[in-house]
Amino acid sequence: MCATVRRAARTVTAAYDNVLRKHSMTITQFTILQALQLASPVTQGQLGDILAIDSTTLTRSLRLLMKSGWIHRTEGADRRAWSFSLTKRGEGVFSGVLPDWGEVQQQLRKQLGQDAWLNAFQAFDELTTAVQSIGEGK
Repeated sequence: MCATVRRAARTVTAAYDNVLRKHSMTITQFTILQALQLASPVTQGQLGDILAIDSTTLTRSLRLLMKSGWIHRTEGADRRAWSFSLTKRGEGVFSGVLPDWGEVQQQLRKQLGQDAWLNAFQAFDELTTAVQSIGEGK
């Protein structure tokens, strides 16, 4: 199972990264921007939970996104919890990337067919939930 999922993840990531490269962005960065577009402001912990990204990878990605001026962080009430959100520049960059991202989405949907496309989403959601349950000892 693990090898198959990792192989699929690498090929899917490569397909998106190939298109996003012209925007100087990776699919990991896009995914973070997308989550912030939908749910900001959020803390790093909340963002990690939403995206199932480990803290080290997320910290590195957030630093790069802040350096690019695409996101900013705001100090929380207890001074330990930072909240992250998109900047105006980040909103513009995200909007500019959407057509290319959407093209990859359409191509994959066409290759798979609508039923397989929807089934893949359901299967990956169920797989994520199952693996998280194992990790939590449930």
